[in-house]
Amino acid sequence: MTTIRQTIPAVLLALLSAAPLAGAQAGGGAGFDAASADVAQRLDEAVAELDALREELATEKIPMSRELGRLEAELSAVRLEYRDVSRLVDGRIQDTINLRNEIKTREDETTYLSNLLSQFKEKYESYLHIAEEDRYAPVLEAADAALDDRTLDESAVYAAQIAVVDSALDRLEAVLGGERFEGTAAD
Repeated sequence: MTTIRQTIPAVLLALLSAAPLAGAQAGGGAGFDAASADVAQRLDEAVAELDALREELATEKIPMSRELGRLEAELSAVRLEYRDVSRLVDGRIQDTINLRNEIKTREDETTYLSNLLSQFKEKYESYLHIAEEDRYAPVLEAADAALDDRTLDESAVYAAQIAVVDSALDRLEAVLGGERFEGTAAD
């Protein structure tokens, strides 16, 4: 809904803009012809400027198209390289994760094996007859010392623990076939 305050300025503007044309017609065609010639001249200048801009655009378009094509090809090559490198990095990350998991598994197995060998030594020691303790004491003490010595590497500790197993196997063979060993008996 338009109000009178909005309508009055619009009507006044229309009347004022029509006044020069009415005066030009009343004064003769000379004012109109001059205005027409001025508008035609400005139109010709604008068309000439438009033609110049179109020609400039046409001359710049081909090199820009070539540059755009070159840049798009370079972009495609870089994307392919990125994809290949990304796959390689992802593969290496997965390999690293797998390797860490494998190392953790091996460490757990090593700990488990060491614990089993320690338990075997304890049971083996408890099964020995009191008369046999002196005979097998050096191997058992060496295994205990190896477990307590933090300066030894794992292979030395395992060697000492395996010596206990070897000793147990030798004892088993001796028990099956019978064996004599030195000792003192009490009367």
